[in-house]
Amino acid sequence: THTHTQPEVLSHAMSLEEFANIVRACHDGPQDVKARAIACFNEIKESAEGWLYCAQWCFGGQVDQTVQFACLQVIEHTVRHRYEQLSRDDQANVRAFLTAWMDHAIQAREPPATVIRNKMAQLFALVFAASFPATWPEFFRELIARLEHGDAAVDLYVRVLDAVDSVVIERDMARTSEQQQQAARLKDAVRQHAMAEMGGVWLSLLQRSQSPLCADVLEVMAAYIEWMDLDLFVNPALLRELYARLRGRDTRQQAQACACLEALACKGMAPAAKLQLLRLLDLVAVTTQLTASFSGEGDDDEVVENAVSLTASTTVTLLECAERLREEGEDLQQVHESLVALVPVLIWYISVRDVGVSRQAVEAGEAYVRFLKSLKPEEIAVHTQGVRALLQAAVTRMRFDPDADFNANGEADEDTQDFRSRELKALVGNIQHLDSALVFAFGHEVVAKTLAPDVIADAAFVDVELALYVILLLAEPARPLFSGDEPTPSDVCRLFALVAEGTLGGHTHRCVLLQYFDVLVRFSRYYCTVPETLPQALRVFLSDKGLQHPHPAVRSRACYVFMRLIKDTSGQLGRLVQHILSALVPMLEPVVGSERERLLCAEDQLFLYEAAGYLSGCPQISPQDQKLIVESLLNPLLDYFARVVREDLPAADGNAQIDLVEFLLLVMGAATRVSKGLPPPAKHGSPAEPVFLRAMRVFFSALSVPILRSKIRAGLTTYLHRMVSSLGEHMLPVLPEALQALLDTSACEVDDIQIFIPLYTQLASKFKSSVSSYLNELFHSLVTAISKILSVEPDPADTNLLLAHAELRKGFFSMVHTLVCNGLCEVLTSQANVGFLPNVLNTVLQGLSDDEPATKKLCFSIFRRLATFWLQPDGVAVAGFDDFVYTQVLPTCFRTVMQPHFNVGEGQTYVAMSEIGAFLLEMRKRRGDQMLNYVRQVCLPAVGVDGDLADEFCAALAQSNRSNFPPAFKSFILSARPR
Repeated sequence: THTHTQPEVLSHAMSLEEFANIVRACHDGPQDVKARAIACFNEIKESAEGWLYCAQWCFGGQVDQTVQFACLQVIEHTVRHRYEQLSRDDQANVRAFLTAWMDHAIQAREPPATVIRNKMAQLFALVFAASFPATWPEFFRELIARLEHGDAAVDLYVRVLDAVDSVVIERDMARTSEQQQQAARLKDAVRQHAMAEMGGVWLSLLQRSQSPLCADVLEVMAAYIEWMDLDLFVNPALLRELYARLRGRDTRQQAQACACLEALACKGMAPAAKLQLLRLLDLVAVTTQLTASFSGEGDDDEVVENAVSLTASTTVTLLECAERLREEGEDLQQVHESLVALVPVLIWYISVRDVGVSRQAVEAGEAYVRFLKSLKPEEIAVHTQGVRALLQAAVTRMRFDPDADFNANGEADEDTQDFRSRELKALVGNIQHLDSALVFAFGHEVVAKTLAPDVIADAAFVDVELALYVILLLAEPARPLFSGDEPTPSDVCRLFALVAEGTLGGHTHRCVLLQYFDVLVRFSRYYCTVPETLPQALRVFLSDKGLQHPHPAVRSRACYVFMRLIKDTSGQLGRLVQHILSALVPMLEPVVGSERERLLCAEDQLFLYEAAGYLSGCPQISPQDQKLIVESLLNPLLDYFARVVREDLPAADGNAQIDLVEFLLLVMGAATRVSKGLPPPAKHGSPAEPVFLRAMRVFFSALSVPILRSKIRAGLTTYLHRMVSSLGEHMLPVLPEALQALLDTSACEVDDIQIFIPLYTQLASKFKSSVSSYLNELFHSLVTAISKILSVEPDPADTNLLLAHAELRKGFFSMVHTLVCNGLCEVLTSQANVGFLPNVLNTVLQGLSDDEPATKKLCFSIFRRLATFWLQPDGVAVAGFDDFVYTQVLPTCFRTVMQPHFNVGEGQTYVAMSEIGAFLLEMRKRRGDQMLNYVRQVCLPAVGVDGDLADEFCAALAQSNRSNFPPAFKSFILSARPR
């Protein structure tokens, strides 16, 4: 209950002039005056008498529209928030005010402004919700009685009903269960007390109202059809009015008549009754005739949108009825006939260029095809012609408009692209599952008549692009493109031959080339089976249609696809390698600064370096030639890199320094990408090993660069990652110096540590004990750096730093977990690190209470593995670990699972619970009855579990294994947790 204090402005009888001045000051004037006026206005809204003053000022033309609207805001605030607390007399006064205003408005020479009528309708609806039927049972009767006063009364009636519908069924906002219950009570009350009176009004309003009021009546009627009895609306006279409006020339009335018929079609009822209703409404004929009236040019958008919605709803409703009646064994002949008749209507809407209209028809068509997939072959026969027409319409709709405004990337607008790649593609995919032969035959026809050598040059670029896209569609299903031990091209691959062996007919439009590259990626293996076609594809890439195209989007896509093609066909390149490399060399030349805008961007060049790496690693290339190729690619870059660090950077400043550092990052990326293309190192090492080791030493000179240090460290770390895979143990001699330079803790930031930790875990996983001495030293440095960073509490408002600290802790857990999983626990207990062990264990202990189940699992897994190594009879005895497990880890197991938010029904949490169970089983294995007694006597009583339940749990723990303990553990948790 609110306590209402009398505001200063109401400490005396406030005048209209005072109130008007406050309202105007809320809109105009200096900021401080406006703020005081708004505060004063809010005090008036909260006051006990403010609404009474405002109710008096709303009549007689005493106030302008702005002040009148403010009066209504005050009254609305009172009704919305305090109506129940008003006295009965005041509630009656509110209702009397509404009635009086209504009479004044419908008799006025000039109707109130629209904004005032809408606000009053909202007030009517709020009072209705609070008082109907208990204290205002005549609500609808009073509105209906005034309809004889003409259009002003009809206008108010329609607005109030619209507002009432919003109160009963709020379609745009989620509601609480209490609000839903209130809405249900209101609907029931309207049906019981007012439905009969309202039912006869709709017809009379349609018969006497003039446009545009007639359209407003239809719009509100469609909303009420949704939740009022069907019999009120399905009668010959009212249906005649609806059909008359549908055939009329008033487009708003047409659109709203469609909405009414759709609302009738969507009423919930048994399938047999629904089919009877659809036949009564004759919706198949109605939608067919309405669609036939459209010309495709100049049609009213709202009418077309509502018409397609009606058509789609009719189709989906028929399908839903058919599915349910088929389960009951009913005859569906009439349903099949109706669906066949609706297909041409859907096809017309699919062809509409408006994506919103076309999308609705496509979704209905997809539902239709999904239904057909569930039928028997003999039942589908009647639909075959319609399915083919639907396929043709969908594929035709995929064709871009040649006059479309293709964006800078050579693509149509985002909505059109999304529509094609989602809804249209899904429709074709469903037809493909229904009849793959039909889709392939039609797709073959589309592709052949467009991409054949004798016609492609004359074809429109949008047709060429569509044909290429159709090839991708045909390759979508799960069946392989190649089959047999000796890969044999499928039918789709043979269709692709038109692309592989052709020249695109001279087409250079960006959308064609981008689609062409996507097709090449999908069919790159084709060139392994038909290698004689590979030179033609390479010529396209190396020409001004690909890597040298004037548009950067095409060049960028060509660089990526070229790399993929070289990777997939490296075994067939042979004698072409030197020719390709010669063509690539000019494109790989590094450029520093603004000149790069005229060439390939850095990322595109990196794709080409990776392609060059695959070329050097071709099976036909000898080790000596491989070394020479890599040296020719990287040595000039390394020389330039060293000069930049030694001479150019110290002499540069500002943007010039940034450009030089970006160049250093490009060189590091280039060496990394080249290494990806080389085969795994043999026992005696990689032929290119000296170049990569030199690169490592050269790159580490960049750690002295004073700007963009984190980016440089990230590039170096990525390079080391690659060298671990590319050089293997051959990189170990230079590893200590490289790692120590990279992990200079005095200069490390949070991001640097986060980037370094995966490298540490990679080394531990790959080399294990052979690098334990390195890992010892690095662990000491890492723990020092991490402790230093985490020792400083971040500002709670700095969400980025809080997230960085959380990620750093996860990285630390991952590092420790990698060590214990790879038998490197001695790193934790080495002489250099044993002093950190208590800190390490306590940090992992904190992770057991982390909010994320995945982190809990990781940390419990660490303790389980440590228990395996350190608690076995012949294991390494670690002072204090036994006590730590008993006093800290075991109690945490049970505190964790007893937390209310530990939802064992959720997947990740169940996995974490299973890991906790695995730790308990490991402890039972290592300490037997001693551990079981400690759990029974200390841990379980501490979380409120005792008696038989505790005994049952300990018995299950003593007898279970990792496969059958999790279900028992889950059952125990659910039984023991406080309810």
